[in-house]
Amino acid sequence: MDLVNLLHCGYVQGWPERAPVEVYGPGPRRAVPGPLATGPRVVGPTEPTPGTTAFVRRLIEAFAADFHDRVFAAHRRDPFTLVNTHDVALPAAVGRGRGASPTVDPWVVSEDDAVRVTATLVEHGAMFPCLAYRFDTAHGSVVFSGDTVPSENLVVLSRGADVLVHEVIDARYAEWQFGPGPYDAAQQRAVATVMSKHTSTDEVGSVAQAAGVGTLVLTHLVPASVPTSRWKAAVRGFDGPVVVGEDLMELDVAQVRSTTQAGRRWRSEQPEQALMELLGRVPVGQPEVGAEAPEH
Repeated sequence: MDLVNLLHCGYVQGWPERAPVEVYGPGPRRAVPGPLATGPRVVGPTEPTPGTTAFVRRLIEAFAADFHDRVFAAHRRDPFTLVNTHDVALPAAVGRGRGASPTVDPWVVSEDDAVRVTATLVEHGAMFPCLAYRFDTAHGSVVFSGDTVPSENLVVLSRGADVLVHEVIDARYAEWQFGPGPYDAAQQRAVATVMSKHTSTDEVGSVAQAAGVGTLVLTHLVPASVPTSRWKAAVRGFDGPVVVGEDLMELDVAQVRSTTQAGRRWRSEQPEQALMELLGRVPVGQPEVGAEAPEH
């Protein structure tokens, strides 16, 4: 099973070894955000904001020549039989075509005897819907934030989880990106755009603390040039273990659960004042259009 937080092509490329793979992800937004809707740069005007099902179909079609010339000539499987795609249905009260994610209760995406998968809405700039996922098993529970700013929905989804895998951006992103200031207007807009879509090292600890999770794992480290030692030292507001994620890293959730249970129980009983203060700093609405940095 593959669950997609948001539709970036770099996150979803690959050829499954065992087929079919069940792929779940955001559905179509049906509207281009803000002033871009009437601008000259609308891509794919007949389907400008495809959901997961259309996204996968387009990826396969993009490699049509390769499939016809090489894959089918080698009598390999039709690529459309390698994946089963599912646009995750949102709660009925949630509308489409908006950038800000409303407050929602977590809902079930998939469930079997081994794992229960629930989701919630998180926020990543104008992209909508963006999803975070929680996996509950007999051995423990893990939450993946995906790309997001600090999110009350995510805190609710993560309540009491053994592991929270959360994206993070260095609070000193401007220095890493452009060097010491002062910064010109274009650089300031670029930094503001990126920072308004992610959770900083000053904020991520408060999210984990408010959720009462056992262990915080940092992922999607922006920028990648920051030394590993800096990430853990920069986190504020969380008194549990912090792990800096690395490619191919494995964590034993059952072991994490047994070693962090007492601390998780204590954190889950604390007032949420820190969370309220944190959410008060979350930008409202979308950043100014113009000189935007690329999505991460």
